[in-house]
Amino acid sequence: ALLDEVKASVQDPVAVELAVWFHDVVYDAKRSDNEELSAQLFLKFAAEVELPETQSETVAAWIRRTASHHKGPANGDLAVFLDLDLSILGSSPVD
Repeated sequence: ALLDEVKASVQDPVAVELAVWFHDVVYDAKRSDNEELSAQLFLKFAAEVELPETQSETVAAWIRRTASHHKGPANGDLAVFLDLDLSILGSSPVD
């Protein structure tokens, strides 16, 4: 998978993977707050498993950022995560 291909190139592979897994955990096409709800659910999980607060807040911010990929600069691990999220747009159609 693409995530496996980029893990060696990011600073915090755990944060990137958590963002990938949680960014669409809440998805209802009729709602406009899916990203926020996904971030809140992630923060609940992060507290339960006692992830460091800094890492948890970073991942939640990345999840929220998927609501508007182009809003502001994206560098480092955030840029990689957003690229992963949008990679489906460049994939070949499934027959």
